[in-house]
Amino acid sequence: MGLTIILANGDIPTHDQAIGLLESAEHVVCCDGAVSNLIQLGYIPEVIVGDMDSISQSDFTKFRDRIYRDSSEEYNDLQKALKYCLSKQWYNITILGGFGKREDHSIANLSIMHSYYVTLNQHDMVQSSLKMVTNFGVFSPITKTSTFQSFPGQQVSVFPISKETKLTFQGLKYPVVDRIFEYLWEGSLNESIADQFSIQFDNGEVIVYQAF
Repeated sequence: MGLTIILANGDIPTHDQAIGLLESAEHVVCCDGAVSNLIQLGYIPEVIVGDMDSISQSDFTKFRDRIYRDSSEEYNDLQKALKYCLSKQWYNITILGGFGKREDHSIANLSIMHSYYVTLNQHDMVQSSLKMVTNFGVFSPITKTSTFQSFPGQQVSVFPISKETKLTFQGLKYPVVDRIFEYLWEGSLNESIADQFSIQFDNGEVIVYQAF
């Protein structure tokens, strides 16, 4: 399944890994406020999604043949872009530009990514993947025990969404065995000691962050 990139209107992607994802993408979906950023990077959107309140008039005119207007006030532009992708059965999605600018938007976007990932898994969609890549690392939501490719010294943080999730870490510098975290920060600032690590749990939802 080809990669779909959603470009949100946060920090413009600058890291080599983020740019590489744009280069390899089969589909590029752009939130309306991020069109100028995408053009600045040298790419053309396949579709522009949103209420069109943030796109310039010149870009609106230039790309009017690929605009998908969603005027719903219940969802922000990232949610609208995700809904569009799912309607097309594009289930291998990476979000760029989800962080930066207003901090509350960044936190909201991370929560949106997590909630849509849970929705994908509840429907048992084959080969589904949803991640958020920033200029500093990758956020990956998981709903079951998972193994991650890594490298010695990579900085890793693990954020359980539920307080009932009992976690075990393998391959990380600070080991955890069958532990329930009371606070969100308790799984942060760990470090990989090998070329892979695993996060093990029986129930709940977790977001794993890997720094570049």
